[in-house]
Amino acid sequence: MKLKRPAYTKFICAKCKCHEKIPTDIVLQMDMMDPGDPLYPPMFNCEKCDGLMRPVYFRGYTGIEYTYDGN
Repeated sequence: MKLKRPAYTKFICAKCKCHEKIPTDIVLQMDMMDPGDPLYPPMFNCEKCDGLMRPVYFRGYTGIEYTYDGN
């Protein structure tokens, strides 16, 4: 059974708390291409500061669920 995913994944900057929606297809592609530790979620650089954008909620292609509440 294929998992139904939202069209966008909400991200929060760990530094400035800016919110951004990134297409879930892009996030999944980044997650699949990342050879790093699967315990870390896909992250992007914040365009407003030098912080890291983390997903509020994301289920990776491996089934690992990541959550971040901004704290």
